[in-house]
Amino acid sequence: MSTDRYAGVLNPLVVESAQRFEHILARAIARLTSLEKWMIVLGISLATGIELGTQVAVNVILVDMKGNVAASQDQISWVIIVYSAAFFSVLPLTDWFARRLSHRKYLVASLLLYATGAFGCFLSHSLWELLVARAVMGLGGGAFLVRGLITVYRFYDPQHRRIAMLTCALFVTSSRALMPVLLGAVTDMGTWNLAFLVLVPLALIAAAFLSVSLPRGIEFEAGPTNMDSLGTACLVTGLIAFQVVMSRGEQDMWFQSNLICFMAIGCILSLVVFVWWDTHPANTNPLLNLRVLLADSALATGIGVAAILGALLASGLYLLPLFLRQIQGYSATQTSWFFCVDGFSTFLGIVMPIKFIPPLAPRGVPPLTFSSRHLRRRCPPPPPRHPCPPRHSQRCDASSFAP
Repeated sequence: MSTDRYAGVLNPLVVESAQRFEHILARAIARLTSLEKWMIVLGISLATGIELGTQVAVNVILVDMKGNVAASQDQISWVIIVYSAAFFSVLPLTDWFARRLSHRKYLVASLLLYATGAFGCFLSHSLWELLVARAVMGLGGGAFLVRGLITVYRFYDPQHRRIAMLTCALFVTSSRALMPVLLGAVTDMGTWNLAFLVLVPLALIAAAFLSVSLPRGIEFEAGPTNMDSLGTACLVTGLIAFQVVMSRGEQDMWFQSNLICFMAIGCILSLVVFVWWDTHPANTNPLLNLRVLLADSALATGIGVAAILGALLASGLYLLPLFLRQIQGYSATQTSWFFCVDGFSTFLGIVMPIKFIPPLAPRGVPPLTFSSRHLRRRCPPPPPRHPCPPRHSQRCDASSFAP
């Protein structure tokens, strides 16, 4: 990729080092066979799918986790918050860890850490034990999505990248569809502890697969660099505070709670300091380098749309299972089928635009999507015991904007 348009915002020494490294990496990847590349894609997809599928599944069985840890519904919600906080904490550090440990070792170590956390959840019999185990899972799970996308993107040229990305999307969305069913059924037939035990062999299989398939000596970064400590600390603090505000706001009556007020102020201050420092000329090694976004309006718009879309798609992961489990009275297995349809619909929403959007052109996508929403409103509502059909249509609509 040419860096001429970013000449004013990138460190020249970093650019020169990266260009030399790109030639070495291209020669190393060229030596891999097509079979070896596909094994890597499958391993990455399996690891990413386990993590994302479990995020959905835990929301489904959250109601069942209150009993043997003696927690109220308000207290058990911290299981989600602690995991998300640990996940967001490690997310900005994935690049630094990969440079220090190597790409292959970091992914394998993260899977082992994730399996350890899942086993800790299986052994938990108190709320504090469960929260610690979930934090360990979050620290391990933060590596898969970012590093997985980087791996698939770098191993394939633009001509073959689309099919590799679609394969990865198929695995991930299938896991989001099947993992809730698996963990929900295990919870209904046994206990929620056994549901976490199921994750241990899956994570170990993914770790063994990546350890064998990922070749040694192929890295995606030029080498270790100094960490932007101030930027990292501010970003992590802001993300954790934001997660607490969004997760606990409604339960704690928003700004009537001292905790929510404190977290909101901390979030704003931390993110403001982060943006100031990340764009400051004196910062020669910024964490995200937001100056690139200021120099490229198209990139900034794309990231903004992706962030809004992600928030919309993730908004129902916590509230919808609570509604279906506590108000509608569904079991964990019944609720999981709701998300099973949701997961497969997401894949259709990704594949259909790739198939039909090129002839329509981008201008044809919003009318097509909103016409689908209009037809859904005109249809009679389904019976109260069958919530899946409208969810299927909604997810296909939202996913049409993803590519």
